[in-house]
Amino acid sequence: MLTEKQIELVKSSVPFLQEHGVEITSIMYSQMLANNPELRQIFNQGHQRTGRQQISLAAAVLAYAQNIENPIVLFNAVKHIASKHVSLNIRAEHYPIVGKHLLDAIEKVLGDKANDEILDAWAEAYAQLAEILIKTESELYEDCANSVGGWSGWRSFRISNKKKETEDVTSFILEPVD
Repeated sequence: MLTEKQIELVKSSVPFLQEHGVEITSIMYSQMLANNPELRQIFNQGHQRTGRQQISLAAAVLAYAQNIENPIVLFNAVKHIASKHVSLNIRAEHYPIVGKHLLDAIEKVLGDKANDEILDAWAEAYAQLAEILIKTESELYEDCANSVGGWSGWRSFRISNKKKETEDVTSFILEPVD
């Protein structure tokens, strides 16, 4: 739970995030994907190259900081992000990795302005946001698993049929191996 002092520290970061947010997220993704290459499969590499992913995350972090006292106003954005995460199979165990690299990037960009108090405030703020996303995603994963023919996570399929639709298009019918 964020303290009033931590909330104030996060809110006071807004101008810094407006100016340096994309720099922070660019450093974060670069370090995270270099140190955790297995995560490349869940981050769109085209969006990484164009900077679109870095801009999106920077905007989300900024919006969160601006609304740190009342994150419920971000409900629609959280649902959108959670849906995207579920479609990519992002799981709760990925959040500590992202958090570590985000905090490292914040510290790097802050430079000599970084101190334990501001870094602890951001660590707690990130933990709160991660908890909100993990809970929302968990509900979506459960809905997927409980729907007819549904599942959660990776599942093996085999091609049960293929049909030539046109000279250039073939449909493949898949069925689960299990």
